[in-house]
Amino acid sequence: LCRVHGDFHQHNIMLSEPSANDPADNGITLLDASRFIWGEPADDVICMGINYLHQAIRTTGRFTGPYRELFDEFYNTYVEASHDKAIEQVIPLFFAFRSVVVAHPVFIPDQSDDVRRTMVMLALGLLKEGRFSTRLVDRLLDTMAAQKPSTGDAGGAGA
Repeated sequence: LCRVHGDFHQHNIMLSEPSANDPADNGITLLDASRFIWGEPADDVICMGINYLHQAIRTTGRFTGPYRELFDEFYNTYVEASHDKAIEQVIPLFFAFRSVVVAHPVFIPDQSDDVRRTMVMLALGLLKEGRFSTRLVDRLLDTMAAQKPSTGDAGGAGA
């Protein structure tokens, strides 16, 4: 366990010009600081990371392109810097919770039911496998794509 934010995502980060007069000011401010708690860092890692995955699925129906690159950079930087060997086994539980959040119509009303279903099915697949990797996410998405008829919808707004 370590100090974690507890709700680490793009809407809780404010970027500004670093202060030339204050070497401690790097221009990054974390908002919602009242949630700073002791916890499992995998929660913060996937809280941010799932947004990249979710946006890739919403825009392309796949985990590819710039959102995949952002995810890989963020995730790999964390793993390399932290030497967190257990994160792959811990992420599925946090992914399940966060996938329900991003799939919920109250939080993100302008997405298709197909995107919602994909996020929940990914969570179930990761829980069943008991581990996380981007290769596993790709395999699960490939399996889901092979099992559904093609509609031509990349999964954006609608439904």
